[in-house]
Amino acid sequence: MKKIESSIIIAAVMVVLLTIASTYAFFITSTVGNENSVAAIGNTFDIIFTKDTKLTGPLDPSSSRNDNIKSSVKLRAANESVKPMVNIYINIEEISSVLRGDILIWEVEATKNNQTVSLNPTSGTFNECIHNDISGPCQDGDKLYIVKNYLLDNVDTQFDVYIWLDESEIVSSVADAVFTASIGAETSDDITGILVP
Repeated sequence: MKKIESSIIIAAVMVVLLTIASTYAFFITSTVGNENSVAAIGNTFDIIFTKDTKLTGPLDPSSSRNDNIKSSVKLRAANESVKPMVNIYINIEEISSVLRGDILIWEVEATKNNQTVSLNPTSGTFNECIHNDISGPCQDGDKLYIVKNYLLDNVDTQFDVYIWLDESEIVSSVADAVFTASIGAETSDDITGILVP
């Protein structure tokens, strides 16, 4: 009789452990996607990227922002999820040395429910990257954070990112200058997603 009771107790403990293990595996972070969207899923929230996040186009000097280099990304938390704080960044793949500093400008605008969202700052230069804990001009492979600690909810927020050359800062030829980048986002929980076509 004691042998049967021991077997039942061991079986019950095994069922509980198996249930806990499978539940834990379900909540481990994973990334899913296709050519039009990527969702970084983790804990009880996700971030959904839509559209092309590549920042490409002609680098024409201008006195103000234009649409030559523009990309948009929509972010939202999943329904019934935790509201995550996100950072949006420009992932710099390649930047010519002549563009490092104050000549190349980024601007970001956010809209939610057809209303402009207040961001601070809304623009900056590529003279503000941090690499090896030292601040300085951006380099290939750097991330330039343009929105920090933005609280997402389950309504789409669209972020439009513009890149342009400030004609008043041009002191040498930029004819052969190269700039290749994309938009990315990450949470404060180190769950990151980026779509690169």
